[in-house]
Amino acid sequence: PPRERVFALALRAAPADGPPRSLQDAETAAIVDALAPAEGGAGPRLLDWSFDTIALERVLGPAALPVVALAYLRSLPLLSSPSLPVQEARLARYLASVARGYRDVPYHTATHAADTLQACAYLHSRALLAGRAAAPAAGASPSSPWGLTDVEVLALIVGAAVHDVDHTGHNNAFHVATMSDLAVTYNDVSVLESHHCAVASRALRVAEHNFVADLEPGARRAFRDMLIAVVLGTDMAKHSEHVEQLKATVDAGVPLDLDNAADRRFLAQAALHAADVSNVCRPTETAAAWADRITAEFHAQGDEEKARGLPVTRFFDRAAPQLAKSQVGFIDFIVMPLFEAFGGLVDCAEPIAQLRENRAYWAERCAQAWRGWLLRQG
Repeated sequence: PPRERVFALALRAAPADGPPRSLQDAETAAIVDALAPAEGGAGPRLLDWSFDTIALERVLGPAALPVVALAYLRSLPLLSSPSLPVQEARLARYLASVARGYRDVPYHTATHAADTLQACAYLHSRALLAGRAAAPAAGASPSSPWGLTDVEVLALIVGAAVHDVDHTGHNNAFHVATMSDLAVTYNDVSVLESHHCAVASRALRVAEHNFVADLEPGARRAFRDMLIAVVLGTDMAKHSEHVEQLKATVDAGVPLDLDNAADRRFLAQAALHAADVSNVCRPTETAAAWADRITAEFHAQGDEEKARGLPVTRFFDRAAPQLAKSQVGFIDFIVMPLFEAFGGLVDCAEPIAQLRENRAYWAERCAQAWRGWLLRQG
């Protein structure tokens, strides 16, 4: 049955040092069934915006990443497509090896990758708004409402899985300022994102992980091109470029040309970038848990900056915590402009509505902190 198949594939080479995992356990079975029900197709939670990957992590540990990835991919006609001869066992082993490649840092973990992947799957399941795209190309995948090809859909989802693999818990600016080995290797340009791509590509050199080995050379090239494009597109240095291009596309009123690989690539890049920052759009309790994790990672970097005599990045100083203020700023200047622009092409109503609710929550937290400060002044 699909549920057992997804679970067995995902855990075949998954980390063994996490929580006990067995479909005989009622909680585990219930969660997996919500993702990959016995009768097949998409589970009721798989494309639910209230999806809580942190809860999944408590049961499955790092295996949450391959479980979510395989559950989504198997819910599509993708893996049975004659144009995409992918061996599921190899794909499962690859995804499990990627999950093991995420470090034990507060935020950029396999759980964040699973959360980003689920958000990307949610966005990809939304139809393009009327008039925003010409008819899909002849090679469009039946798995894609956006007219992506089979290999492009696979690259987008695998890209979400690998997009932060082996993240060090520091941002690009820290690597550049400290002239880390990664910064030197990648010449200070998209340092971490280039590293994530390289780690993901090296994992494919292992024969038992190489799920694209049977693709035609042209398809393998298309897979690699799309994978690199979407992962490099998560570099926050490219955020303004993404937003401006989305706005220009919507304002011009010219439909996307889905026969054009560049237009399809841009749509995929924007989707993964939005998914990558989307945890602030989750239900408030879940968003707050993610905020605690990223703040812990920021503070750890801030401690290193102090130890090295470097200026401490704003919001990274644990001696002056500003959690609520940082969240309001992130929503106002990064996430809301991105989702509103992307929402001009794809239906993002639910994430945007939740984002506005969360913004009000954090604004009230700011107000409470301000009132507390005034009271302490007497």
